[in-house]
Amino acid sequence: MAPGENAVPRPPSGAAPTPQEDRHPGGVRYGSLVLGLGFGGFGLTMPFLQSRREALGCEAFCQGAMVSTRSALALVGAALIGRLSDRLGRRPCLYLGVAAMAVSLMISVASTTLE
Repeated sequence: MAPGENAVPRPPSGAAPTPQEDRHPGGVRYGSLVLGLGFGGFGLTMPFLQSRREALGCEAFCQGAMVSTRSALALVGAALIGRLSDRLGRRPCLYLGVAAMAVSLMISVASTTLE
């Protein structure tokens, strides 16, 4: 391929975009917004969850165990979601992850004991 040539053939100027070209921009914006809100919510609730654990009587060992368990499960979950995304596609797996994070944050905020 010569320099300056595109790998994907483009329609002549003035022609309507093909469905393949037109479907991504809106989806990328929507997906970025959903993920940004999800991670923003997670980042805003983390300090609250630490003070919540202290209010529930969770000492240093308990907090360390919770953070370590979360990291270990994230490591295992990343491999599982990676394989699942190969079969189902990235978009469904991203939405599944955002929904799971929202549910876990709601459970954490609504908990009244550590048991």
